[in-house]
Parts: sequence; C-alpha cells; structure tokens
Amino acid sequence: GAPPPAAALPVEELQPELVQGVLSTDETSSSSGWRVASGPCVGTSDGCIQSGNYEHGEYNSFEECTIEVSGTVHVETAGFETEANFDKLTVDNIEYSGTIGPQGVSTSSSITWKADRSINKAGWKICDYSLAVPTPAPPPTTPRPPGQWSVTHGSCAETEGDPPCITSPNFPENYVSSDSCRIEVSSPVEIMVENFITERSHDKLTVDGTEFSGTTGPGGAVASQLIRWSTDSSVTKEGWKICMGN
Repeated sequence: GAPPPAAALPVEELQPELVQGVLSTDETSSSSGWRVASGPCVGTSDGCIQSGNYEHGEYNSFEECTIEVSGTVHVETAGFETEANFDKLTVDNIEYSGTIGPQGVSTSSSITWKADRSINKAGWKICDYSLAVPTPAPPPTTPRPPGQWSVTHGSCAETEGDPPCITSPNFPENYVSSDSCRIEVSSPVEIMVENFITERSHDKLTVDGTEFSGTTGPGGAVASQLIRWSTDSSVTKEGWKICMGN
C-alpha cells in the first residue's frame, strides 16, 4: 500500500521584539512590554520609547507613531516638550501636550503620537519602569549641589566657578545665526541672569516651554527639565549668560 504521510514540520510562532527583549515561545501571556508598530519613534535600550530626533533636534511636522502594548505597561515621562494643544501623545485615551507628560499611568492599550504641520519642539521620552532591571545601589557620595544641568547638544558653553554658569555660543561676542543648543536639567535649577540680549521674538531661550527673548531673560525662573536655545537666520546679538541661583 501507499507509505504513511510524512509528519508536518513544527512551525515556530514568533513574537514581536519588545523594548526590553524578545518574548520566547515558552513565555506565558503575562509577559509585558511595548514596541513601535509604526512611525519614526524609537525604542531605546533602557526600556524607553522616544519621538523622532529626540536628543538630536526636533520632531518633524505630521509625525505619527503607534506604540503597541503587550500586557500592561507603567508609563513615566523622562522628558516632554511638544506644541501645546496641537502635538499630542495619547495614553489610555488621555491626551498630553506642552510640557506635561504621563506620570504613573498604567495602560494595556496602544499609545499614539501625532504632530500637526506647524511648530515643532524637542519631543518626548517615556519609559516603562515596571520592566526596569534593578541596579545595585551606588556607593555613598558627597551631596550634590541643589541643582544640576549640562549642555548635551550645541555650542553653548559651561563655565566653572561658584556659581556655575552657561553662556550662548561665542559670548560675549555675538552668537551665530541658525544655531541651537540643548541643556538638560537633572534636578531643579533656579536661574540667575547675568546678561541677556537677543533678537526679540526670533532668537529664543526656552525654559521648560516658556520662551524668553529681547532683553527679558529667565531671572528667577526654576528649570526642572529642559532649556533650549535657538536662533533664526538673520540678526545676531551679544547673547546671554545664566547661572545657578542660590
């Protein structure tokens, strides 16, 4: 008679790659994570997802992303600056924009991001801290100063001293046109202005979403997340010098 039919080869069921790793086929359905399903948003090695060009510039007009969630993620904001009321990150049907991102929000639904056609900002970075791998406590160190900031992009200059300060590029000479800087704040800083002269309404120092230009600097303002400097293509001025207040 006819030989028996050959046994079918097993077919592996592949799972999508998550930010915190790849779900293997023997893991249970309780595994949690997220991934960028569409758009230019990027997953990072530390369990986070960020908008396009984050930490390297600004997101693009009409940028859209969908982040698929497996199980439940617990969302915290590591950085957030979008055009208020127009460029929105939606988590669990709640829209976030401006400088207020999701904090302590748990969701099992997809997360969406959508920017309109006009003003672009630095963007956002959100993390799922339920998936973070615990790290050993660092050895005791001397107490840090009340505030901490650092230039992470551009030619703005940090100066040593008491108090520490940051200046626009080339200060006290004129800054250059079509330039930008990014200053990240790791703990709140009260700002003291020693000098501030820019092209009004065009060359702007933005502190946590509030813009300063002309001769009105951010004296007395408290920065807690991000300071950005941007200039247009025309007039340049002497620039600015800001320092940590007491």
